[in-house]
Amino acid sequence: LPGGPTTAMVVVANLGSLLAGVALYRLVLAETADRQLADRSVWLLACFPAAFVLVWGYAEGPFLAASIAAFLALRRRNWWMAAGLAAAAGLIRPTGVLLAIPALLAAGSGWSGCTSSEKFRRGIAVMAAPVGAGAFVAWASVHFDDPLVPLTIQGELRGEAVDPASRLLDGLSDLFGPETLGDGLHVPFALAFLVLGILVLRSWPARYGVYALACLLVALCAQNLNSFERYALNAFPLIFGLAALAGHRRFGRAVPILSSAGLVALSVLAWTDIYVP
Repeated sequence: LPGGPTTAMVVVANLGSLLAGVALYRLVLAETADRQLADRSVWLLACFPAAFVLVWGYAEGPFLAASIAAFLALRRRNWWMAAGLAAAAGLIRPTGVLLAIPALLAAGSGWSGCTSSEKFRRGIAVMAAPVGAGAFVAWASVHFDDPLVPLTIQGELRGEAVDPASRLLDGLSDLFGPETLGDGLHVPFALAFLVLGILVLRSWPARYGVYALACLLVALCAQNLNSFERYALNAFPLIFGLAALAGHRRFGRAVPILSSAGLVALSVLAWTDIYVP
């Protein structure tokens, strides 16, 4: 493309984001047949506090497109398609391995009545995300001559793995000190996202809420919570919780306003090098 790798990276990120919006709309329709909820979900994905990274050179757009489409394939029992999309998500981001959880929940439904060939297809769908993530880790390890480099470099940037509950409690103290705009900034978002995850767990098929909460817990396992909101964006079922609240008479106006305000605030903080996306 004209402009070189930087332009190509931004174009791919934006195309992925557009596909993610289309896939999200179709997924909500497949699950609920509610066009208004589908419309709200797409708008709230675009207005999610960390959604500015969808038009930057990040992997979130393509990852969301692959992972949302994988959920749609699971919903339709298209196991081969689900496997291919889950493997693609694992190749894009190692955390795509978490797609094995919803795949396992979907594949386990009606397992006892399946034929052997059907069980094989379901098993492939469950294993696809770990295989894709493993393939990327293996390639990067060989390419950079550093075993497990995608994982070890995260340790250098985000610190050692910690207990998410303890990290969240420690973060509360960061709200009232020099880290207010550092790690303290992420705590209100973390609490709000956890509430949304529980809401989704109670009102949607289990695979959605379990996947969202798994993504959040993995993101909270780091000593350094920088980029937490971006990682939470990958837990896309949270959007369903926001969309449900936005359809409520009491919260209909507040949800899009607050979400958009968060988007503007984080964008400004990122552009001024105060916030690390």
